[in-house]
Amino acid sequence: MERANPVLREFVADRAERRSYDVGEPMSDIVLRDGTVSTVSAGLVILQRILDDGRRFVVDFVCKGETLNNGHMQKDVSAFAVIPSVVCVLAPELVSTMKRAYPQAAVQLYELTLDGQDRMIEHMTLLARGGVQEKVSHFLFNLARRIGIKNQASFEVDLPMTRGDIGDYLGLNTETVSRQFSILKKSGDILLPKPDRLIIPDIEQFRIKSPLSTKIELPN
Repeated sequence: MERANPVLREFVADRAERRSYDVGEPMSDIVLRDGTVSTVSAGLVILQRILDDGRRFVVDFVCKGETLNNGHMQKDVSAFAVIPSVVCVLAPELVSTMKRAYPQAAVQLYELTLDGQDRMIEHMTLLARGGVQEKVSHFLFNLARRIGIKNQASFEVDLPMTRGDIGDYLGLNTETVSRQFSILKKSGDILLPKPDRLIIPDIEQFRIKSPLSTKIELPN
């Protein structure tokens, strides 16, 4: 709740429960239960679903400052930390109290929920209509927008998730994702100083790689 007023921030800081998770550790039931508002304050969380035949589908990557969409959890979706992570948990009773004490909190919580729903719609559109190159390019562009470090026209992005994680999110196999990374690197669209570190030298030019990215605003 970065845009919350100081009194509201103090209310949340004093009453919210913070839970820490190691790499690969699943989120506890209290974080995922319906009515709870759980926000990632550090790290990265993956929401996933294991299909009946054992295949995995990554529903979402939830980055720092973003809220887990607990509506997923009724559909056999679980969550775990990709890197050491901290989740700020507001229990349903606390959420109700906060809304009564600070009416503007209801609006801010609603905006957080909408952010998650927007990512879901974007994801479904990408899976249904995006080509292979567009899927990978849009994913990288969107990740840069969400967690990248801006340096004039370029963005630097940590990639704590594996190529397999990205593939399970985009409906591609690991080899295809790795091949697309190589193609983008060869064309100069991205730099890969390390496997888990990405640089997009010209973010506006890179935006062209994915028509779905044209209307997405970049941070100032």
